[in-house]
Amino acid sequence: MRESKTFFLTLTALALFAGAGIFCVAGCTLLDKGDFGDTPRNGSQRPDSTQAGDSGGVIPPKYDTIIYAAGIRFPIGYDWAIDTLVHDVQRELVFFRNGQEVFCTPVGPETSLSESPDMNRIIDGHVYSNYSEYDKTVISRDGKVLFSIPVKERIDGFYVDGADIWTLGQRTGKHGGLCLRKNGAAVFTDDEGWTFDSSTNPTSPYGTLWFRGGRPCFFYYTYEDGVLSACRGCYLVEENERTPIALPQNMTRVLDVKMIDGSVIVAGQFSNNTRSVKIYKDATLRDYAFAGYDRIKSCLLAPAPDGGFYITGICEASGTGASAGYVCDNLGKTRFYPAPGRLVGLYTTEASTVIVYCSEGGGYPTININSMERSLEGNFRYLSTRSGFVLGDMFFMAFASMDYTLRPFIYDGNSRRILDINGFIFETSVMVIPKS
Repeated sequence: MRESKTFFLTLTALALFAGAGIFCVAGCTLLDKGDFGDTPRNGSQRPDSTQAGDSGGVIPPKYDTIIYAAGIRFPIGYDWAIDTLVHDVQRELVFFRNGQEVFCTPVGPETSLSESPDMNRIIDGHVYSNYSEYDKTVISRDGKVLFSIPVKERIDGFYVDGADIWTLGQRTGKHGGLCLRKNGAAVFTDDEGWTFDSSTNPTSPYGTLWFRGGRPCFFYYTYEDGVLSACRGCYLVEENERTPIALPQNMTRVLDVKMIDGSVIVAGQFSNNTRSVKIYKDATLRDYAFAGYDRIKSCLLAPAPDGGFYITGICEASGTGASAGYVCDNLGKTRFYPAPGRLVGLYTTEASTVIVYCSEGGGYPTININSMERSLEGNFRYLSTRSGFVLGDMFFMAFASMDYTLRPFIYDGNSRRILDINGFIFETSVMVIPKS
């Protein structure tokens, strides 16, 4: 990631609640209720480099913390929990700074703004949005149009560099096609390329994009004859230069690729074995199987605090139809989350690993911080992937009740700061700045 002169820290989540909250590691109780299916293959325990109480998240006294939150507001009395994406009622994009409303603006075709969480993101105290129509993609900041792209693209990467905006767009037709753009102008294009969509990955704050040496980078792949399971090639792009990524023989499906701790790591599968995930790193291949499950529905790679990596996603058992969220470390130790319709959020920093899980249809969410676990009472629901935020050893989370008459709130570990809207929060972000 490119260094910034501003002490700005932002991280988004794989799973979201609507509202925002903070949890301090030291305040959690060790419950350890997870379902561990595997143990490390080498018989050793994973080194615990993120003990509770680490000081990595302590804010220096000469700094102020600003909590931003963005969400969607519905008319008073409307039960938005029934359908969060209806189009026959008025909706507004609303933005908060430390609980105070900064601005609101209608969403819909007339304003080229969407209520979809993956089309909005908080960056440096602003809300940047993209809106796609059949022949164009509109980029906005704080509800005001900045520029348009003359083609419909799904924005999988978004980065603001001073006055410049970098986007990585994916065409969603049968033959794919991607384009890296700077302020809407094409920099790199592959008409057959497909991105590894990281727009919902909490460890990828800029989606599929990342920066090295001041240059935007991303991985992508191509495949044979419209068959997603027949990978033809995998590539690293640095601005406008493409480099092929070596893949092991017989790896026909590539699930994700990340640069972690200086190494390119590939997660994939062989054509004759789709029951496990193959990890290819430093010319070494290793197999990760998940006991009781024989189908990998999704897979993402994420960095671990100790320099290792995590594999996370959804796995299924074809015989019974059972499914579970999973988080597996590089030693092969796997934790399963088999709640019906569960969503699992994985957040990592140099100080902490946070896992959040809850039933998709609502329920008591459970939060595991550095192996210390607690359940929160209340009927909450996942609505987006970016309501969570981890800062050192503190964790911020957005909440909204399944009861639409209760307002979303920001929880700081001791109190709830209620946001006076009928609606939900889809993202939180934190900026730490020197006191004036």
